[in-house]
Amino acid sequence: MQKPLDELLDHDLLDIMRDTCSRDYLYRQLAEECAELAQAALKVVRAQNGETPETLEDAMNHYIEELADVFVMHGIARLDLSADRNQKMYQIMGDKRERMARRMISRGKTQKEHAERAESAERKNLNGFDRDEWIRIITDIFRLSLKPVIDSSRIWGDDEDD
Repeated sequence: MQKPLDELLDHDLLDIMRDTCSRDYLYRQLAEECAELAQAALKVVRAQNGETPETLEDAMNHYIEELADVFVMHGIARLDLSADRNQKMYQIMGDKRERMARRMISRGKTQKEHAERAESAERKNLNGFDRDEWIRIITDIFRLSLKPVIDSSRIWGDDEDD
């Protein structure tokens, strides 16, 4: 007799999903969930920068949901790996974390420096002007557009030379 669905352990559920779905389907689903996680992560950044009407809280909740989906699919895909391949995956993960930490420390890049550099790059546009320079240029153009093109005194006959 099978257990009711609510009594199954997480490992049992993963086994059922892995046994029910083809390997091809599982990997396509994993790729789809990873793509959705990438979009959710970008939405969080845009929400932090005020570039979307979505609140940061909503964006973060969506990110967490997509992260959970990736972890679920990763758990299923990982069951498809042999013990040797699982061991290899964890070794690679450790190596990559260590390499990334070394790079960040050796370059002296803190999270604040990354943010400042990104903000500075974002401020530059294709013409090489930053936001403040563009504001000055637009303001000057606006001021010039307000100046009369034709001297109004000549139209109304208010010349002092008369």
